[in-house]
Amino acid sequence: MEKMTANSVTLNWPAGETASTIVITPGNISHTVTAQEIAAGEATVSGLTGETDYTAKLMNGTKVRGSRTFTTLLDLTKVTVVSPGEDLASKIANAVPGQTFGLLSGTYDINADAIVSKSISIKGARPTDKPVINGLILRIKGNAGLTMKDLVLNGVGSPNDNQAIIYDEALNDAYAPLSVIDCEIKNYVKGLMYVNVKALIESVTFKRNIISGIVGTGGDFIDFRNGIAKTLLFENNTVFNSVHARDLFRMDAGGSTNF
Repeated sequence: MEKMTANSVTLNWPAGETASTIVITPGNISHTVTAQEIAAGEATVSGLTGETDYTAKLMNGTKVRGSRTFTTLLDLTKVTVVSPGEDLASKIANAVPGQTFGLLSGTYDINADAIVSKSISIKGARPTDKPVINGLILRIKGNAGLTMKDLVLNGVGSPNDNQAIIYDEALNDAYAPLSVIDCEIKNYVKGLMYVNVKALIESVTFKRNIISGIVGTGGDFIDFRNGIAKTLLFENNTVFNSVHARDLFRMDAGGSTNF
């Protein structure tokens, strides 16, 4: 695979090797391979949808010559694009429900709390060049949900050396899901996630993240005390150099008592 956008993919195979079509699913997209593409061993297929998992099969008649899975990039025409140097914390605080922020590559020096009071998504525009966000603490309120993907969260410089994600408001109704996927999270002193208020979360998902340098000073790695999640999925993450003297997962009785 040579390059990819939100709406297209360029696929490669040995130059000169005969093929008839490229079939991509889902969507049953079929591309007829030309003589020029066979000679080059390369073809570009368009008409795809952003942030979608696809499987491409290179066909020679009814025979499969090869296959490849891939995920298209974030479609920047459908999100709020943010550049380094902009006030990301303010944008998060003033977001509208359902808003997605697409962060361009670069370094974001935040060193502040950001209030998440509406369900939003924060995503890196390029998975191979993730934006680096320094010193950001996310405080979730008002039943909000949060999705984060393809980001580097560096806790150095964060206010009060706090946890990366804090549930900050006691509620009787459930918070929308929290999802953190394909991120790098490092150097948060107190912990990764903290729920010490009466907060019920529909679901919490951490998947395919690389997490390091979570010290656990005054807190645990994932720390539920007076709150709880209906489901917690922690899958295919790499965790190292973290919480040497604290719990990796903590769920106190207070959460189940409150709900």
